[in-house]
Amino acid sequence: MKGSFQDLFAIPIIMIILSSVVLVGYHTLTVIDDNTDDTQMNQTILSKGITAYRAYNYGIPFLLIGLGLASISFSLMLRSHPIYLFIGMIFMFSGIFVAIQISNAFQTLQSQTVLATAVAEYDLVIWVMEHLPHIVMIFGGIMFIAMLGKIVSGRGGDV
Repeated sequence: MKGSFQDLFAIPIIMIILSSVVLVGYHTLTVIDDNTDDTQMNQTILSKGITAYRAYNYGIPFLLIGLGLASISFSLMLRSHPIYLFIGMIFMFSGIFVAIQISNAFQTLQSQTVLATAVAEYDLVIWVMEHLPHIVMIFGGIMFIAMLGKIVSGRGGDV
């Protein structure tokens, strides 16, 4: 996270990687749990693993908010020039387009019948990925306002 509009590309990519790993990992653990013998040690280990994976339902939205706030706070610290606002606008719209494509790819992944139990467990992760373009647009707009505010106030400085 550098605080530039390039972060709007990094956030959706990080989100789809983590969300996909969580869904597939949870599915894998539940399949292993269903197909192993019922010894006490196996059940204890697998139940702790499944419990740990369930924590990601709250961890991924928390991480998304943290990444967005880090980008916004770092954008307040960058020196900027007015010409970068136009370039930033192009990057912002491109980042929103990338987030739309990533959101659609994740919806294709979640529509697989094999992952139905995992999709039912991770309601917050699914909501974040469905609304990822809106979230990226909000973060991008706030970053745009932060950079514009510095230039208008005269604190942006020369590059």
